[in-house]
Amino acid sequence: MSQISSRKFYIKYFKKNLKVTKQIIGILYYSLILKDSFIFVNFFKKILEKLNVKSHKKVFLGLKKLLKDLFKPLFNFFGVYGIFFNMKGKIGVSGNAKKRRYYFYYGKHSITTRRIKVDIKHSPIWTFTGSLGFTFMIFY
Repeated sequence: MSQISSRKFYIKYFKKNLKVTKQIIGILYYSLILKDSFIFVNFFKKILEKLNVKSHKKVFLGLKKLLKDLFKPLFNFFGVYGIFFNMKGKIGVSGNAKKRRYYFYYGKHSITTRRIKVDIKHSPIWTFTGSLGFTFMIFY
């Protein structure tokens, strides 16, 4: 898929689920303003537990597009240096399948730098196929 057609796909997907998209934008906005990853992780956990397993990957890739297009230019306004998002497990598959790892980051994301403060939240997400490991970090 080309970049334009993939962007149209995610715009179409999020228009169809506009209520959830507005909620994700609002919760992510507040968690970046307050520099508290607990707010976003608990909300995202509830969303993924309610969704069908096949749509987990679509939501994850749509969130990646949202963060890149909407929130990355606002990092200076929020006082945030960067974010790191990680999911491990059977993402978007069921049955006897190989575990996968999806992650992305924007901005500075070094854990070893002493001048950058980090807010880390780990959480398991339980699905009927097993559990997903979920990590969200805010660097400020």
